[in-house]
Amino acid sequence: MDAGRTEIRLSMRMITEAATTQVPTTLSYSIEEPYAVTLVFDCRGARPITWVFARDLLVAGLVAAAGEGDVRIWPAERSDPIFFELRSPTGHAVFAADRKSLRRFLAQTEKLVPRGGEPAVMSMDYHLAALLGGEPGLAPPV
Repeated sequence: MDAGRTEIRLSMRMITEAATTQVPTTLSYSIEEPYAVTLVFDCRGARPITWVFARDLLVAGLVAAAGEGDVRIWPAERSDPIFFELRSPTGHAVFAADRKSLRRFLAQTEKLVPRGGEPAVMSMDYHLAALLGGEPGLAPPV
């Protein structure tokens, strides 16, 4: 792992009316996208499923319900888990994750980029290239 990136592996619990299933996931953060965290679900043989959302949403969801769109995060009232509700056009799912692991992950992200310090580390070349379909430092494809 490079110096501008951190990640943790989590076993999240997918909660349905019928059962609770353990799902291996990876939560990552990179200074290349300082406002975002990436949650990847390992689908055991199928293509991984990736969700990207604001780091501030994760921070807020540790203490109170947060989010209004595709990603909602909230703490359990009297116990440890943090709940994630993910919505897409094809459905939705609710997952539970360990609060301490999420706090540890966020502490690691803060060491890389303190909250509020995101603009100072943003690479304009990187983001322009991503928008224009090229690579940082190279002209966009014709």
